[in-house]
Amino acid sequence: MARNNRNEDSRNSRNDDEDSGCFSKNSCLCCCSLPLKPSITITTISIIVSLIIGIILSLIFYGISWVMLLIYLVYIVVIISLILLLIGIHRENIPFMLQFKPVFLVFLIFQIVLMIIDIVKRFQDSVVQNVINGKTYEHTVKNNLSAFIKILLIILAILNVIILVCYYIATSKLIRLIISGDYEEERRRLEENRRK
Repeated sequence: MARNNRNEDSRNSRNDDEDSGCFSKNSCLCCCSLPLKPSITITTISIIVSLIIGIILSLIFYGISWVMLLIYLVYIVVIISLILLLIGIHRENIPFMLQFKPVFLVFLIFQIVLMIIDIVKRFQDSVVQNVINGKTYEHTVKNNLSAFIKILLIILAILNVIILVCYYIATSKLIRLIISGDYEEERRRLEENRRK
């Protein structure tokens, strides 16, 4: 009897933990008002669209170089991974869902490194070369970004990382729930709690 009570308490405690905070099972940070599954679906589609727009804008403004080709390749791999994730969630295809975890984790690390490099470059003074009478002269152009813009760029970068990390955690939880077969039971429990 005491053991049953302990098991029930630990289950209730686990449910309370999983239902609270921005990493709750019943919603994703990006779509807090929706249940987890539609929330992850909408957020995944939003990320796919933003990556496609990012590739198009980068092609327009930065063109093609070896560095940009690497970035485009990573983005294309992530887009394919997210499409497979959507199919996996819809059809409950376990391999399609499980591939998301390593691919998106590598993408997260890649994005963080890319953002740090971008911020450092934006904050640095630029060196300009001029050729006069066959001689090359270098002079430094002072960075003219205001302190407000610098702080704003840092805040936006941090927010971007937080959103991606929250999305990764919430999606991993959904995958775990679907694989364990607990998702439908959890959804019904949450629906009952909402009606109370």
